[in-house]
Amino acid sequence: MARPTKYTEDTPKQVLEYLGQWMNEDAVPSIEGLADFLDVNKTTLYEWDNKHPEFSNVLDKVRNKQARILFNGSLKGDLNASISKLMLTKHGYSDKQQTDSVSSDGSMSPTEKVVFEIVDPNED
Repeated sequence: MARPTKYTEDTPKQVLEYLGQWMNEDAVPSIEGLADFLDVNKTTLYEWDNKHPEFSNVLDKVRNKQARILFNGSLKGDLNASISKLMLTKHGYSDKQQTDSVSSDGSMSPTEKVVFEIVDPNED
């Protein structure tokens, strides 16, 4: 028999409470920070995410807040850009590099320019 769940109808409100005070301990809001705040395992949050639409909605607020703080904090120089870049990959962001090679005899020449692009995961 499974243990009873800690999930209650107040759990989504507790997530919003976490969002209001995450700065007391964390540089950015996180799933791990929320799990500590609610005194549950991270995997429990993912289970609730799949079972409870109202929880899923507020958990998205944590993810969105994290991405926004990482993105803006890196641009402003307040956060470590390398760590932010790594963490933003969890939000669907990536950097792409396209490189064309040129041979010394000219038989291989580039057909396109080198392009660096930040990709927004929400763009179609």
